[in-house]
Amino acid sequence: MSKQEKKDQTQELIKQTAKNLFFVQGKFDATTQEIADEAGVNRTLINYYFRSRDNLIQIIFDEAHRVEKRKV
Repeated sequence: MSKQEKKDQTQELIKQTAKNLFFVQGKFDATTQEIADEAGVNRTLINYYFRSRDNLIQIIFDEAHRVEKRKV
């Protein structure tokens, strides 16, 4: 597996974990530490890939919005 593939997998893992916490478990106030713990990664990786919790949330909601628009 290339370095880029590993990076992509880690980013996707973080996003999927955050989606699960926000949408499935209803934890909209989940911290970056909670997301990291649930994903099994270091919290600094969230900041490395997404710069901030707010940016991660924005990316997730933008993706959800695009998916929803395609359904219409």
